[in-house]
Amino acid sequence: MGITFLPEGKHLDIKCGSIVLDAARKLGIDIQAPCGYLGLCGRCKIILQEGKDLVEPPTVTEKKTLSTAELNDGYRLAC
Repeated sequence: MGITFLPEGKHLDIKCGSIVLDAARKLGIDIQAPCGYLGLCGRCKIILQEGKDLVEPPTVTEKKTLSTAELNDGYRLAC
């Protein structure tokens, strides 16, 4: 399974269950996460453009941090 970050176009093969924020950092892509992977600040919000069916359902934390509209549009937390 792979992940591509846009607009950079950087790609990385990752294992299922990987944390997107970790993948971004491996590629030198700076995604702000001042809450330290706790999912409280929402600053690491990303949009899944493809493969929405390949990720786990939103967590309780994501449901608290992101709106229903955002979740329906493919937004998730990278942490």
